Amino acid sequence: MSSLHADVTKKMSDSIASIDAAQAIETNLATHRRQSLLKDIHSDEERKQRLQDSERNLGVKIKQIMQLSDSSDEYQLAKTVEKDVDGYLDNYKSLRQKGVRRENLYEDVSERYFLASDSIKTLIDANVVQAHQMESQAQEYSAFGRTLVFAVGGLLIFSLLILMLGFRFLVYSPIRRLHKEIRAFDYSSPSLEIGGAKEIQAIHGTFKDLASRLIRQRDQQLVFLSAVAHDLRNPIGAIQMSIELLNDSSNSNQQERVQMLQIISRQVAQLNGLIEDLLDTTRIESGHFELKKTPQDLISLLSEAVQLFSSYSKNHKIVLNAKDKSIFSEFDHSRMSQVINNLLSNAIKYSPKGGVIRVDVRNDKVNAYISITDSGIGISPEDLPHIFEPFRRTKTTQQSIPGVGLGLSTALKIIKAHGGDLQVDSSLEMGSTFEIRLPGNFNCEGRKSSEVFNDISS
Repeated sequence: MSSLHADVTKKMSDSIASIDAAQAIETNLATHRRQSLLKDIHSDEERKQRLQDSERNLGVKIKQIMQLSDSSDEYQLAKTVEKDVDGYLDNYKSLRQKGVRRENLYEDVSERYFLASDSIKTLIDANVVQAHQMESQAQEYSAFGRTLVFAVGGLLIFSLLILMLGFRFLVYSPIRRLHKEIRAFDYSSPSLEIGGAKEIQAIHGTFKDLASRLIRQRDQQLVFLSAVAHDLRNPIGAIQMSIELLNDSSNSNQQERVQMLQIISRQVAQLNGLIEDLLDTTRIESGHFELKKTPQDLISLLSEAVQLFSSYSKNHKIVLNAKDKSIFSEFDHSRMSQVINNLLSNAIKYSPKGGVIRVDVRNDKVNAYISITDSGIGISPEDLPHIFEPFRRTKTTQQSIPGVGLGLSTALKIIKAHGGDLQVDSSLEMGSTFEIRLPGNFNCEGRKSSEVFNDISS
């Protein structure tokens, strides 16, 4: 459509240019005739120059018209104009060469002049008609173009509406399904696929991860509650039985009473330890956990722990290996004892009778390292990545060995609060090695410090 409109516009422009050129020919022809018939207004040289200018302009304009012709009819009209103008000029030059006086040229020149003028007028009229036709055609094309623009615009708007509805369906349908799934979440596994754009699928993937975590946490909490109930029931049962025996004074002597009181004391200590673990977990998760760190000897701390547990468990051999007489680091004595005691207690619980538990301590002048290795049942590759999660216990120990799964989680966070790390290396039936890394303070000149650890869980 645009090319047709441009073609019509060009033809109309050419017709107008042809009209201008034809009018210029008519003007130059009249000028030439006037100059040839004037008497003595101008000198012969000036008259001759004016006649030559008119003849030259006539030739230029005739060539222009012939170049602008876009049809054979128009070209033939231009050729007729050229022939008649040349006839006029040739006749004038012939008469002048014969010596015909200027005052006698009028009749002979005028006949040829009027013939050429008629040809020029015919050409002008033809171009005027063509220009009007092109103008009408251009208006028709413009009207058709406007109609086409409105039609295409309406079609585009309609297509856009359809596209928006389709886009709404493609985008919002997965969102509605995701919203429905979130509202209906009941601790069951979410659907595998929801469709939609990558962003929607990414959101759904995040929701599935969160849902899986919630399900896992719910399962861990159920296991935790079961373990807490079990660990509370056993000491409470022992305490209750001991109290009943104490109340029955007829069946007990002084020695038995002392034994019952010792049982009650041990069970109360066990309950107190469980409560302390729960309180530590609460403090850590809430971000309020106080450390009172001072430069101290790690070997001295480990020696105390080894002596304590060696007397506690006669069925295991606990060996302390240290090349140095002393290795200093800055730590909270109570909290570090809690970590070491937890690791040694686990090593004893999970090792067979007669098993050897090795405690190694070393330093590299930058960090101090404590390794506790047992010869126990080990940890499966499936459980190993989750061993430090709270309330997490391995499948092989959930039923056979008491506990709530807080010790290792608390130990890791205490070590991290000291700026260190706790790692494990283990294989099933091959035992486990827990290694503590602590920043060293080997000059032992630091002052006593107190810190509040505000972000242990990070």
